[in-house]
Amino acid sequence: RSHYKKGILEFYAELLGTSVDATVIDFMRLLARKNNPKGHEYCPCGSGERLRNCHRELIYAMRERVSWKDVKQDLEFLQRDDDIKRSTQNYKNRVLQILFHLFLIIFS
Repeated sequence: RSHYKKGILEFYAELLGTSVDATVIDFMRLLARKNNPKGHEYCPCGSGERLRNCHRELIYAMRERVSWKDVKQDLEFLQRDDDIKRSTQNYKNRVLQILFHLFLIIFS
């Protein structure tokens, strides 16, 4: 299994029996709640079905294997990782803008 963000997503995809895609994060959000999800909620798989008619048993089985606190912590880690990447990219873009302006000033 991979490390870091990719490894976390692969772990939950393996529990779900699916590939790593956007639905894994949606399932993680549902699992990260303190209380069990309600059957009338829509299933995060994207089918448009209510949870009680779709993946409710899978969700309940996963909640027995993984603590909601652990899932919440993993989601927070994934969010922090995305925030760090975003701020790093913003910093790089700002540096490039400054260098470009300096270039224009010097060679004008």
